[in-house]
Formats: sequence, C-alpha cells, structure tokens
Amino acid sequence: MAAWLWLFVKFFKLRLRNMWHLIEDFFDQNILMKAFIGWGWLSVLIMIFSFVQTV
Repeated sequence: MAAWLWLFVKFFKLRLRNMWHLIEDFFDQNILMKAFIGWGWLSVLIMIFSFVQTV
C-alpha cells in the first residue's frame, strides 16, 4: 500500500513541477501574448461548455 502511495506522490510532484514552469513562462510573456493565450483558453472553455450543454 505504501509503495502505491509513494508512486502516486512522485507522479504528481513531477507534474506539478512541470506545471510551475508553464506558469513561469506565461508570466514572462508580454501583454499581447497573454491576451492571445487568454483568448485561446476562453475559446476552448466555450467549446467545452457548449458541447456539454448540447449533450
């Protein structure tokens, strides 16, 4: 049981570390790139929500 828990923690530590690098890279962008990235994520969320509503 403890071995599975250790693998689970190790797996998510690696993922969170990679996620932190993505967040740092986002904050290094200029305001125009942040706007394009935000627009893209907004469009993705709208597509997901509209798909969920139609189903």
